[in-house]
Amino acid sequence: MKQIRELNLPARWIILLAFSVILAGCAGPAPRKPAPPGTETETASTGAETTDAEVAVVLANQAASNQKYEKAAVILENQLRATPHNAEALRLLARVYAADGRSSESASAWKKLYSLERSDPDAAYQVASELALEKNWPEVGESLDAVEAAGTADSRHYLLLGEANLEIGYRNRAEEYLEKASDLPRAKTLLGELYYGKRRYSRAQKTFRSVLEKDPGNYSANLHLGYI
Repeated sequence: MKQIRELNLPARWIILLAFSVILAGCAGPAPRKPAPPGTETETASTGAETTDAEVAVVLANQAASNQKYEKAAVILENQLRATPHNAEALRLLARVYAADGRSSESASAWKKLYSLERSDPDAAYQVASELALEKNWPEVGESLDAVEAAGTADSRHYLLLGEANLEIGYRNRAEEYLEKASDLPRAKTLLGELYYGKRRYSRAQKTFRSVLEKDPGNYSANLHLGYI
């Protein structure tokens, strides 16, 4: 400090300022402000729930892959008590039930998933199939509205829509849907019958011959070709 006092005034101020900066740096970072009560706990809890749900689905999937369906179902059922709106767990549970021969429980799981996500392709198809078995054709169409609007419909859905419209009597609309599903044998057979009913015999003949290439014993195709 003696050397500092011997310096002229400006130089002494510069050295003292440098000392101040060094001391401030050594003091360490300013203490953190405490988070509002419950914030950190809630964040950690949410992250834990997400992780637990993902782990549960993975474990259940592994159990199902090893044909341990009962174990897989228990894992998913327990998880769904904690997170009842977990679409992935519901989807897997529906498939596990079906693989284990628990068809009514599988149908119930699909309906729960459908109530959460009406545009889910698998859930919508399962619900529509149940309605088709009951011959409830108007509701078959309504149950697939969201899938069609979302652009997630595939041949399965178009076949059901085509059949529903045929049963209701909307033949032109049925034809549009069945043509979108024409890679499926059932849809192609219905198309042949539809063309035959409209007296479009050449088209019906071509369609039925295409059916017989993959299914030589198809009753409807053979019958209608005989008529033609």
